[in-house]
Amino acid sequence: MNELQELAKEYLLATHDAGEWHDYLYCDPTTRKLNVCIHKAEFLDRDHVLHFEAVSKKPIDQLSFSEVCTYLTEIFRRNRVSEGTVTQFTEDGTIERLMQRCLEVEPE
Repeated sequence: MNELQELAKEYLLATHDAGEWHDYLYCDPTTRKLNVCIHKAEFLDRDHVLHFEAVSKKPIDQLSFSEVCTYLTEIFRRNRVSEGTVTQFTEDGTIERLMQRCLEVEPE
């Protein structure tokens, strides 16, 4: 099990809190850890802009491990230019579903 999968287990067991600023990235410790982890070389998709459109069209339960990484990279990188993206994807359950999928598939 790799570091992202270990963090996925922790994320799924955690209670998430957006804090007084309603921002999971800055107020929720597990989400902050996920941000750091997805930016590590083995998980970061440096070409996420090119890959995301195709990945976003697939159901999450059909994504490969690398596609999960692409999706997570897009969420966390997009938050840099569109603050609140991480909060949106946390509240609609997307990040939770991605973490679940991360545990279901083998890394390539």
